[in-house]
Amino acid sequence: MIAIAVKKSFNAISVDGETSTNDSFVGINAGEKIEKCFFPIIQKGIDIVCQNLAKNIARDGEGANCLLEVMVQGAKNTDDAIMLAKSICNSALVKTAIYGCDPNWGRIISAAGNSGVKFNLNDVDLYIGNDQILENGKLNKYDPQKVTDYIKSRMQGRYLVDDIVKIMINLNSGESKGTAWGCDLSKKYVEINSEYTT
Repeated sequence: MIAIAVKKSFNAISVDGETSTNDSFVGINAGEKIEKCFFPIIQKGIDIVCQNLAKNIARDGEGANCLLEVMVQGAKNTDDAIMLAKSICNSALVKTAIYGCDPNWGRIISAAGNSGVKFNLNDVDLYIGNDQILENGKLNKYDPQKVTDYIKSRMQGRYLVDDIVKIMINLNSGESKGTAWGCDLSKKYVEINSEYTT
């Protein structure tokens, strides 16, 4: 149960692409025997708690102004969906574009392509917020200023209420989905990480 929850939460977040050497997550059973019929309910509860904690970690990234939520749909399997979503969240170019409130869809697709997940660009639908940017791999008619305003509003939104920049990519090649979370990469991040020594 713990391994399943961690895969969909703590292992699906990125602040700067670096891995902490001293973070751990442990689940302990107090010795009570649990009937199998309760496993799905318990799993759902553990998933909810872990995802909420993971989102807090991503949102609390050094110098972060917003939470980045990337949902991948239409993947061949859940592993591919999470791997592609995390690749987008890991991308420094995507993170800086979010900080600059730039709806740079090319950076998002490039990060998806760098994920190692095979997909056909001609099948891809891409949304930033409610605005569809790509439809079947082709540029859709959208107002770039509207998307910029959406990102700006999220950069100034309330903590984990309306400060979430949502990106959705549908690969249209399967039935699986997965989500990853990250944050923007700001000037403050550079200041915080360059002004001290360890």
